[in-house]
This record gives sequence, structure tokens and C-alpha cells, in this order.
Amino acid sequence: MNLERLARLRQGIYRLAAAGFARPRSDLGDLGVSSIEVLVGLDLFDYPFGPAWEEVARTLEAADPSQLASAHVELFDRGVGPDACPPFESAHRSEGRPGAEAALYAQLRRDYQTFGLQPATTAITPDHITVELEAMSWLCRIERQQREAGRSVAMTLARQQAFLRDHLVSWIPSFASQLRRADRHPFYSALAAALHAFTTHDHDLVGRLLELEQPEFQT
Repeated sequence: MNLERLARLRQGIYRLAAAGFARPRSDLGDLGVSSIEVLVGLDLFDYPFGPAWEEVARTLEAADPSQLASAHVELFDRGVGPDACPPFESAHRSEGRPGAEAALYAQLRRDYQTFGLQPATTAITPDHITVELEAMSWLCRIERQQREAGRSVAMTLARQQAFLRDHLVSWIPSFASQLRRADRHPFYSALAAALHAFTTHDHDLVGRLLELEQPEFQT
């Protein structure tokens, strides 16, 4: 296993997922197809989650941009109705507890600062799915650079494992389940299934990588 290529593959998948859940762009179809081609070159199909990402690319390539934009509004922007699937961690975990959302925001901001990420200047909250996926992509990028430089990646892997455990794998299953039930557009249904499979696998993978690096970083 080439661990530098693996880190680059994981970085690319998280970036592709973040782009997929962002507001649709005119070039999203081309971006998705070209991204999959790059990921295939990084041995995407050596992993069990590979075919699910091929399905993401297929549904995106066939998507009508206007229908995709409409589905995005119905699923992620309106916040009410049977198709609403809020793309925020707090919507799936806070359960209406007083102060839970503010505590989550504070925790995520601390995490991002630790990772070396600057606060975004947009109105997107720190628990938005695109922000969390970009943060994981950033951590994979750091890991790749450390491996290329022959430096220890143990701390970076520990941060990846903690972020996956404390955030993504704790709410992506619920989010993905809502998206599949809504079935508003084949692309978003496919993307939800692919991301759920990938984050579950990635959490286990990072744990194994961490054990190889330095067992005392296991959490």
C-alpha cells in the first residue's frame, strides 16, 4: 500500500463530497467526472467504497442542472417539509438541548484552529457538511505532505480519527438516511450512500494506520 497515494485519494474524496453538497455550479458535472478519473488513477477501485463513487459520477454526468439546483433547494435550503435534510451536524445531534448548538460551534472552531484553518468569511456555520468535509480533506493533505517529507504523521492521524469519531461518523449516517428516504434526486441519493460508506470505512482505516505509526496515539 502506497500511503502517500492513499492520503491523496482520501483528500480527493473528501473534496469531491464537499463540492457535491455545495450549491450546484455550472461546471459541477465536469468537475465530478474529472475528479473520479483522478481518483481512479489513485487506485479508487482497490477499496470497497470505490464503485459507489463511480455511481456518484454517473448520476452527476446525467443530471439536468436545473433539476439539480431545484433538488438542492428542496433538500438543504428550505429546512422544512418532507424532503428537508439539514446539512448541519447540530440538526442531527443537538436534539434541542439548550446550549448544545453553541457548544458544538465552539468545539469545531477550536478544532479548525488546531488544524491551522482560518475561519471562513461566509455565512456558513462551522457544522455545515461542506465545512467539515473540507476540514478532513485538509487533514489528509497535511498527512500527505508529511509522508512526502518523511515526517511523522501520528499526530495528524490522531486528529483525523478524533474528528471522524466526534463529528462525521456520529451524524453522517442519519443525514444519509434522510437523503435516501427523500430520494429527491439520484445524484444526492448516490452521494449520500457513497459518503456514508466512505466515512465508515475511513474511520476504521485511520485507526489501523495510527496503530502502524505509534500505538500510544490510539484513542
